[in-house]
Amino acid sequence: MQDGSDDFFQIAALVVATLTGIIVIAFALIFVNPRIAFNPFKPPIVPTPIIVALPTSQPTWTPTTTPTETSTPTLTPTSTATPTLTSTPTNAPTNTSAPTARPATRTPVIALPPTPLPSAFPYRATLRSCAFGSPTQIKGKVTSGGSPVDGVHIRLATSTDVATVVEDQAVKRDSDLSTIYAFIISPPDSGSFQWHIWLTDAQGASISDPNYNVTINSLPASSPDSCWIAVVDFVR
Repeated sequence: MQDGSDDFFQIAALVVATLTGIIVIAFALIFVNPRIAFNPFKPPIVPTPIIVALPTSQPTWTPTTTPTETSTPTLTPTSTATPTLTSTPTNAPTNTSAPTARPATRTPVIALPPTPLPSAFPYRATLRSCAFGSPTQIKGKVTSGGSPVDGVHIRLATSTDVATVVEDQAVKRDSDLSTIYAFIISPPDSGSFQWHIWLTDAQGASISDPNYNVTINSLPASSPDSCWIAVVDFVR
């Protein structure tokens, strides 16, 4: 009986040591990358405000003096020669008909509206609304011909460069069977910040314009330009 009891305690000690090692490794991974997949308490994304220098207006030159003509020369003839007709020709030709002027004809020019260039991406981003609210987020729906779309991903980045992508998620089904997405972000401490969002297919190729961006600001609820919750839909 004593040998069996020793084996039990040895196995229990081995299990406890193994679990302790796993826990230590998990905490180390969370410390290195707090946004790792198995961390249930991921920290929010804090954007870095971008300061944009506004162009200054160029001064306008205004002339200070205007030349004025002060004198007008007048030529006065000193003598006038009057020709004297001594004979009148009897066989002078007489033109009894006057030429008739024909009115000019103008061809009307019809201005055609410019033909829009086709987009290189099948999906187009449309800002539906942007207002004050909490939590700060960018969300919306993805449709094609009015129907929900499956199998596409959406990216959130600080620029069009793939290296600046901070989150990539697949669109999911809502309770009303529509396909939706939602990025929870932190509002800027002051000013505003531009977030780029675009759709990709299953292979990671862009299917909407990565240049599309949404400006989230820190204006209070009393401001009509406050934008904390942006609703952006992608349609095809």
